[in-house]
Amino acid sequence: MRAFENSCSRHLAPWIVAAALAVPMGLAWASPTAAQESLRLFNEPTTFTDVPDAFDEQDPFDLNINLGFRRTQETGTIQRETSAPGGRDGAAYTDIANSERLRNTLDVGLQLGLFHDVAAFVTLPVVLSDTRSLRPTGGAGTEGVYPIHDGASAAAMGMVPLFSTNFDAPTRSGIDQILFGFDLGIMNQMRTPELPTWTLHLEGRFGIGEAMKACADGDATCTPGVSRGNNGLRIETRMSRRYRYIEPYSAIGFQIEWPGNSDRTFLPSGNLSGYMNTKPPILGEFTAGVAIIPWEQKERWQRFVFDVRLHARYVSEGRDYSPLFDALGSSQSPYLNQPSCEGIPRPGAGDCDANPGGYRLVDFTGLTDTQGHGEYGMRLAVEMQAARYVRFGFGADLTWITSYIMTFTDACNPNVNPAGADDNRAGSCRGGIINPAHRPAIDTPGNRFRFSNGLRFQLFASATAQF
Repeated sequence: MRAFENSCSRHLAPWIVAAALAVPMGLAWASPTAAQESLRLFNEPTTFTDVPDAFDEQDPFDLNINLGFRRTQETGTIQRETSAPGGRDGAAYTDIANSERLRNTLDVGLQLGLFHDVAAFVTLPVVLSDTRSLRPTGGAGTEGVYPIHDGASAAAMGMVPLFSTNFDAPTRSGIDQILFGFDLGIMNQMRTPELPTWTLHLEGRFGIGEAMKACADGDATCTPGVSRGNNGLRIETRMSRRYRYIEPYSAIGFQIEWPGNSDRTFLPSGNLSGYMNTKPPILGEFTAGVAIIPWEQKERWQRFVFDVRLHARYVSEGRDYSPLFDALGSSQSPYLNQPSCEGIPRPGAGDCDANPGGYRLVDFTGLTDTQGHGEYGMRLAVEMQAARYVRFGFGADLTWITSYIMTFTDACNPNVNPAGADDNRAGSCRGGIINPAHRPAIDTPGNRFRFSNGLRFQLFASATAQF
């Protein structure tokens, strides 16, 4: 599976990058017609590539204050692997639950022009509510998912289920993270008509809210938190060019994250050599769209814009908060809630941490290694510049999420060699040492869980005061 994924990524990546660069380069070399040169355009492009200014001759100061609202609903099907890859018929999956996440967010933001085509910004997303739930695919009722596939036999043997398919996580709310960065205008069509508009977006993300902890609804002893608890860096290059009533644009961006105040969630026992993945997935994005401007009055600072956008994202393999994060992390099954050992305890040597070498116990926090996958979507939006100092916008976004395995943690880390023949961290690994984050009940081929039929639907609205 990973070999196939890596092969696809290796062969497709150059074509994706080439396609991403083709649109901006085409825009850059296009020459404006005489009609376009005579058209009295706004002094700034549409919002996708607009950068607030400062110290311009007729506009010495720019300040934008934004208030936005986003309602995001993500649904999908939770499946369980019923046969291991490589068998006679390959891997097979069975639907076990429907997953839903509903998140309402208030975005409070500020943009300040610092110089010509240079601006700083800060955005504070406030999570009003974040709910997650599972429901049985067969309708009402509670059905347990057991370590073995035969649920009736498992119940008869007194096994505790891994989780219930009729599950609710507590409602989360509060401040997730703060976003701070700069927008830099490298080229500006409004200043140099023969060139396109080209901007660079640099954004730092800092998790300041309490990091999420896996919880079940009704558990008064568990504090769920609201933030991913990660810090991150996002870099995006954007380009657009105005042609009378249309402004095509494109962008390519990358985002990386690393644990911040979620360090104890990603590394529950410190930075052990056996861990394979200790960081969230890396994101790569490509956007292409067109802003249609059917009506514009420069003298009154009024403009009406239709925005049609296509976007694609690749989410790499990494350790992440999957749709099963709360259900698995709050499990009462000993297969999940008992700590695992960094190595194999020696006979008669007592507990794991009492062994020579000081092997550590590792708790399961609900995070799992997730498989790389793609997301593809479309956005439709309307933007209204009502007056010089007021702008409104609203729209919708629909994204299709490709299927991916959510419990993908390797049993061994082949990149670390045992420290001699008496290193019990090798266990039964043919190469490398034990990965203490591996849980056989959910990570072994034939027992793994997959997210399928994923859809994300978002409604958004914003109001901006421009000074």
